[in-house]
Amino acid sequence: MSDFKVGDRVTCINNEGLERALAVGVSYEVTGLLPGGRVQLGSDTGGYDPTRFALADLRDGIRPNYYRVKLEDGTEVECREVMKALGLYENFDLGSAFKYLWRAGKKHADIAEDLEKAATQIKLAAADLKKAKS
Repeated sequence: MSDFKVGDRVTCINNEGLERALAVGVSYEVTGLLPGGRVQLGSDTGGYDPTRFALADLRDGIRPNYYRVKLEDGTEVECREVMKALGLYENFDLGSAFKYLWRAGKKHADIAEDLEKAATQIKLAAADLKKAKS
């Protein structure tokens, strides 16, 4: 039996042997509770064993865990803190590109999607710089 409820955000903690690929560490929304205690995630109608998931660690509902990493010394940093330190916070396109690279493979199982988004943002930033020079 699942302790999750519809609307909870859960993180995959074990994807071994799953029929459908889910990325470990990525959060998903519980959209239904199915017979046998299985949970439905998103629009997927299949259902999953709830023991493969934990409640997602959402700091305040706005900054999900895929924007945070723990360094070797145990210090936890967020993407936005690094962006500010690198001076990327003021440039929307470069900041967005950095964010997509940071979370690649963490938010979605398809890493290519985030890489393509990052590439688009870099192209937009380059175009703005060229336009400013002329």
